[in-house]
Amino acid sequence: MDYSDFLLFVTDRDGTTDFVFPVCLPANNCSDVNSIEVVYNVQQEMCASITGNGDDCTDSENICGTKFDYSIPSVIPAESTADVVVIPKSAFTGTFFGVSPGINSIVPSTLRLGDYNADGFPDMLVVLKYNGTTHTQLWTSVACSADSVSPTRRTFARSSDASAIENVPNSFAATFFDLADDGTLDMIVLSHPTLATATPFQITTIENSVAYGTFFLKATGLSGLCMAWCDTEPKFPDPKPIGVNQPGAVFKYIWSDNNQDKRVTIGTQLSQSGYLALQAPYVYFGIGDVSHYIQYIYLGVPIENGKQHYQYFPDIMPNSQVACNPAPANSPYFWTVEVFMRPSGMTFWTIIGCVVACIALALSAIFFGYRERKRDQIEAEEKGHLLTL
Repeated sequence: MDYSDFLLFVTDRDGTTDFVFPVCLPANNCSDVNSIEVVYNVQQEMCASITGNGDDCTDSENICGTKFDYSIPSVIPAESTADVVVIPKSAFTGTFFGVSPGINSIVPSTLRLGDYNADGFPDMLVVLKYNGTTHTQLWTSVACSADSVSPTRRTFARSSDASAIENVPNSFAATFFDLADDGTLDMIVLSHPTLATATPFQITTIENSVAYGTFFLKATGLSGLCMAWCDTEPKFPDPKPIGVNQPGAVFKYIWSDNNQDKRVTIGTQLSQSGYLALQAPYVYFGIGDVSHYIQYIYLGVPIENGKQHYQYFPDIMPNSQVACNPAPANSPYFWTVEVFMRPSGMTFWTIIGCVVACIALALSAIFFGYRERKRDQIEAEEKGHLLTL
């Protein structure tokens, strides 16, 4: 049995990292097994409310603590169970292996995950080989149902709204990236004019122009350069050093859904470098239609085992990008965060609404103040003719 690279991603929005990978059997033609498996990491969930006592759930204050009460379900045999979802070959057309151009041996395809519609559940780009050619498909995350491949867990299904990416011929890799920096993930497709040669290759970009009415958060973990009050001269470097994106930085954020239940989501920055990873230099979180403040965002960096190297930052607005700087590395209390808001088309109308509301409140205060003074004058005139004995 042959496996591709393992993707680590939160597929069901429960704050635990799950596994997604394709499977091939036998390795020379994938004629028996050619499927995608989603293996869910089973852990104790975070308490949905502040009344949770931590016995049957994890307190929100301890979501970055060391946990050993987790379990990874077995993937043998390759069939769906309560915590393993197997998307069989019948759900798609083609094979996942042998899609690299100019290579005759079986080469595993790399899956790409990203929240295309920002609903909080990752979607997937899949490169398939069929009838001697290859094409890329967009598969979206769907809820479990009796008609899906898993009646208990979320799974993936081919999207019917992504014909543009499927029309790119001879593609061999694809990934998500926010090209316009507008908070929605676009797609980049790598392809060749023919599969008979490995060069030259073409890059096709596909813009995600659909307005889903959802919110997002971008998070970047920096390398920890000193920006101010440095131990060495100068104390305030000019220009201010920014550093680079740190591989392995982990973000967790706590938010409340529309039912006011607490939820936690996790994401890893630059978690992979092999298999033509093509990862974004930040962690992209789709929040969905919840417009509440993000209560806390945690940053953890892999610096030294056995020591606490994480910090939290409260009250982050959605539709923003945060840059967390872990400096100094051994003093998380002094870590800093910068929040960059994205101007949207509603900014102008929001300002107009605030101005109109302020004017209305001011006019109301003036009107009622005038009435109050007028009433006082009338009462004073009515009592003016009375004689005090």
